[in-house]
Amino acid sequence: DSLTVAYANATKHLIDRINAVVPIDDKSILLDVGCGTGRTLIEICEAFSCSGVGIDLSDAQILDAQTCLADLNRARTTKGLSEIRARFVQGSASELEEILKKDERFTHVISQDAIMLVANKQSLFENVYRFLAPGGVLAVTDFLSEVPATNVPESDQRLVYSLVNWTGELSEDAYLKILNTVGFAKVTVERHDADMI
Repeated sequence: DSLTVAYANATKHLIDRINAVVPIDDKSILLDVGCGTGRTLIEICEAFSCSGVGIDLSDAQILDAQTCLADLNRARTTKGLSEIRARFVQGSASELEEILKKDERFTHVISQDAIMLVANKQSLFENVYRFLAPGGVLAVTDFLSEVPATNVPESDQRLVYSLVNWTGELSEDAYLKILNTVGFAKVTVERHDADMI
């Protein structure tokens, strides 16, 4: 598949998995960690008439998300449709407590291919757990590293860092340990190694 088709399929799969656990509806409030240009959150909020908040470290990505949302809402208003209820905030996923209001709660927290880039994953997951409403769901797609970085040539490590600012790996076991330590229950893991080859 093309990257666009593959990403659309990955988003559909994420939404299908979420809806199998806690369906998204018009009362749902989503948090998208590492939302990038916000297209996934906008698509979900539009499809389910729910509301959402997208957070990303990149000023440029957030500006793009805000511009896209404003353009879509202008077009919707012109057609007599209600606005898509989303907002986008620049900030570090390691510091959600600094970005979100302390009483904010989310029925669904999602993240696609972004947590690997978060500097303090323990802080992220502790805050996600705190901001998740009772009975809420966290759904993450991410790249895992089962091979310690020490086995990767230093030149390759520098290249990866220069491309995506990734300095460390997170294995499936490390993910599960963090989630269990924080208090998440009923954790389900789905591996798609063959899709990534």
